[in-house]
Amino acid sequence: MSNVDCRLSIPQAPPGSAGVLGRAAGSVGLGFSVGGPAPGIDNRPSAIYNPKSTIRNSRYPGLPSAGALPRCASVVPFPARRFSPARWLSLLAALLALGLLSPPAAAADGPPRVTARLERDQIFAGESVAYTVTVENTETPSPPDLSAFTEFDVEARGERSLNSRSVRIVNGRVSEDSRLGRAYIYRLTPHSAGDMRLPAPQAVIGGQAIAGPALSLRVVAPREQEIARLEIAADRAAVYPLQPFTVTLTVLIKDLPAPHADKSPVGVQQTPPALSFPWVESLPDGLTAVTDAAEWLSPLESPGEAGFSINGISTNQVFSLFGGGPSVYLPKARRIQRTTAGGQTAGYWEYAFARRFLSTRPGRFAFGPATLKGTFATGIEARSGRLAGEELFAVAPKLTVTVKPVPEEGRPESFTGAIGRFEFRADLAPRKAKVGDPLTLTLTLRGSGTLDAAAPPDLKRLPEVAGRFRLYEATQETKGDARVFTYSIRPMAAGTAPFPSIPLATFDVEQERYVELATAPLELEIAEADRMAGSDVVTSRAQTGAAAQALEQRTEGIFANLTDPSLVRDERVRPAAWLGALGGMAAVYVVAALLTARTRRLRGDPALLRRRGALDRARGRLRAAAAAGATADGAEQTRAAFCGLVADIRNLPEAGLTATEVREQMAALGAPADVVARVARVIDACDAARYGAGDAALRGLAGEPAELLETLARGLKARGVLR
Repeated sequence: MSNVDCRLSIPQAPPGSAGVLGRAAGSVGLGFSVGGPAPGIDNRPSAIYNPKSTIRNSRYPGLPSAGALPRCASVVPFPARRFSPARWLSLLAALLALGLLSPPAAAADGPPRVTARLERDQIFAGESVAYTVTVENTETPSPPDLSAFTEFDVEARGERSLNSRSVRIVNGRVSEDSRLGRAYIYRLTPHSAGDMRLPAPQAVIGGQAIAGPALSLRVVAPREQEIARLEIAADRAAVYPLQPFTVTLTVLIKDLPAPHADKSPVGVQQTPPALSFPWVESLPDGLTAVTDAAEWLSPLESPGEAGFSINGISTNQVFSLFGGGPSVYLPKARRIQRTTAGGQTAGYWEYAFARRFLSTRPGRFAFGPATLKGTFATGIEARSGRLAGEELFAVAPKLTVTVKPVPEEGRPESFTGAIGRFEFRADLAPRKAKVGDPLTLTLTLRGSGTLDAAAPPDLKRLPEVAGRFRLYEATQETKGDARVFTYSIRPMAAGTAPFPSIPLATFDVEQERYVELATAPLELEIAEADRMAGSDVVTSRAQTGAAAQALEQRTEGIFANLTDPSLVRDERVRPAAWLGALGGMAAVYVVAALLTARTRRLRGDPALLRRRGALDRARGRLRAAAAAGATADGAEQTRAAFCGLVADIRNLPEAGLTATEVREQMAALGAPADVVARVARVIDACDAARYGAGDAALRGLAGEPAELLETLARGLKARGVLR
């Protein structure tokens, strides 16, 4: 070891180690230096230590040791091996042979199974909890059966693929690990408080029912308190399809203790109270909001820190891909008086979150439950005189709005779907015409209600209209508060009878009955159509001069012999013109054939079509991620945008594409190293959010994914990879 520099580092030597090291000190500079040079002495060599060594047979551990070497035995250093290309090439060939000849290890997927996981194992009554069921080790999973969850409201919140694949080469042996499965996410809302037991979820895999684990959930009933209260109300308990209604969540916060009663009770907390109500982002099928979430919440956003957070929506999350901290919303407060449970009158600050909805089908739609959690001032500290806070939880039970179908009984034949209160009028132009002339009939239905659902009246079923006019299909459009139907009609007989009244039935939701409307009759004068004598058609007024060109009536028929040579046109055949026309047709045919062949070739090349649509698909996925926000679904869509882009360009399967593989493929495409590193960082952040690291990793990306995709697209277009 005299020619070899060996250094041993022991980070924290215990007290008394000097004696131990002293016994191992070498006398001839042969051994190990420990820790580097002595402190404070830069140029002194390190002390050398050489404990008693023992030769161990590492290849055959079962054999005894070969004995001990003397501490000062001479050791011949290993000779340096020279670089031999032939040796390295032979070693590489051997490794490749081993890799090709060794069969790949079977995918460690195991038998199909079903697992389940709860986001939390304890919630307050009225809260919801995320519940994830995973079906693993099958290529064709089916959604789990949760029909036994009768003690919960179950809402499906989406699903995502868990398919992944990895390949490893160890000592020339290729092994492939794959994971197959799909995760199904639900939101559970228990009906009551107590210790709840979630039934085992079941999924049918290969014709066999496989059950997952049964889980436990503790639902804690909130204690009675009158500091913070929640109420859900609707302006109508029952409506008809497409009839708008308003649902209002009202938050009542009791006045602060004197002398702070005039201060806002939601402006004294360090963290804004958290509101949760399900009809902000997702709505059940058949229910739509009159305004979207961004348009509804934007006017309520608080410029300061006072207010409420709603469903954990991050700053600007509604408008961009990732946001910062929770957004704060604060409707205009109203001071009111309420009677407490003890019969006393107390002052409250009232904050109302109202949103307008309409339903496209009959049914029952639940709104809620809604919850409020936060720290609220409940008293004054005796010594400091400062406000004393307490964490409180309030819940409002769900409210159900019934959407009733329009009654069948008593429905008039003229009812075309208009629900509400309207007026109906008609207009006809022109009012004077002749038989066969076109007329324009305009029917206008004006008012409040389901205008878009109103169909045009069927005039063909009215004998007084269909017997006098030829009718054509109507056009229809909505203009503000009016629905306009436009018909084209032609009178078939002369007369001065007025245009008849048109009936139309509507359903009045306030009176809950059908109302018959009708237009007023319109004055109309129809004259006979002009008739021309045959002599007027075949003769003309006498003309003189060169312009005279009389019409003659021929009785011989169209095949009569003509004796006037001037009436015979030049019918000589011109070969040049015909050949030119044929050549032009041939050229057009060749061009059309080439274009058709190219189109068929492009349509028959799936890889080319996939590459051409790669950028649009990636942009669409980022838009979907923006809508999902900093959630697991948003992370899934963001990751799929970059992985899918690379997979589409290289014509690779997208499922199971890892960040390492994406980095390698992007480098092969010629993407700059800094862009490749940024893409890998985005994918790693998305994987962290998808598998339990929360949304902190996503928020750290800010608006990077959208900008990064465009930077990557410009670079790939410059290299001719994308168009």
